Amino acid sequence: MITPKRKAAALALVLAVGWVFAMSAGCSQTEAENCGSATVAVGSDPGGIAVHPSNSYVYVSNSSNATISQFSIGSCGQLEPLSPPTAATAPNPGDIAIDPTGQYAYVLQFGDVVSQFSIGSDGTLSALSPPTIAAGSFPRALDIDPSGLYLYVANNGGTISQYGIGAGGALAALSPASVATGLYTGGIAVDPSGLYVYAPSLNDGKIYQYGVGAGGKLAALVPASVSTGLSLSGITVDPSGDNAYVIAQDETASQYIIGASGTLTSASATAATSANPASIVINSTGTYAYVVNHDDATVSQFSIGSNGNLSPLSPASVATGTDPFNLVIDPSGKYAYVPNQGDDTVSQFSIGADGRLDPL
Repeated sequence: MITPKRKAAALALVLAVGWVFAMSAGCSQTEAENCGSATVAVGSDPGGIAVHPSNSYVYVSNSSNATISQFSIGSCGQLEPLSPPTAATAPNPGDIAIDPTGQYAYVLQFGDVVSQFSIGSDGTLSALSPPTIAAGSFPRALDIDPSGLYLYVANNGGTISQYGIGAGGALAALSPASVATGLYTGGIAVDPSGLYVYAPSLNDGKIYQYGVGAGGKLAALVPASVSTGLSLSGITVDPSGDNAYVIAQDETASQYIIGASGTLTSASATAATSANPASIVINSTGTYAYVVNHDDATVSQFSIGSNGNLSPLSPASVATGTDPFNLVIDPSGKYAYVPNQGDDTVSQFSIGADGRLDPL
């Protein structure tokens, strides 16, 4: 007969074994207590998110209170606030990008500027001089080329602003300062070679395609765009540079093959997402893709086949906080983070060997 005393002893043994396992996995006592936290609090209306290339820090833009939350990444993947926990920025911050060296960060502001920061050895942000540079009308998304020499901003007003990144991190507009693109852009992506740039349009359903010329200047390819017939809300390019993927308001993710000249051709392959897909991200090995679905608070998760096709994992999606908007994967490929605009949190996930997301 198992007495209450024996039950208590058995439970204590199980808890002790679990504690030893957590400690042996590299967590300190404080970290082990925090490893089970599925979310972490940030500022008001978080949207943009970026991870430092050293795998040490994460930054989240808080649109409604003009701050950037700054975190270190614990040994169990949990986010821990730096000191100070936030950095001030211009009003209405959005998308964030960090240069490949990890020395500088750039933040879009819906007041038509880009804020620019240096990143200290402790991960904290400090404004450069000048702290901002002009962008186009209603900037939506930004990306940095792999060399770290150029930055591109897709503006909802129908332009892409183009900049050189100076030795001290400060941006300088190229000449011309911008090139034409579609209205209400659905994002921007530089391919891994740094030779091509793609920008989808929510307005006309086209993917605009550019070559990167001397000095980082963009020039439209021939043809200048590819029609999809969809309202496009996001884009990414796989690490091999062979395929681009766009998400659309009809709740699909579509694959496009990147040709030798950089032009896109539909692979006639789509995968179902969910309500109002907001962003798409591929892991560093090009084996899994994740789509953030804003309106039903989920992330769709897919494996990527040898032909680039997307196939749903099981389960096909995982829950996030309210109104998720973005997703970032840490350089180790072990953790993913999703800012939730509706409840001012970041959802924290571990990534299994099979690509599945599990809340921390």
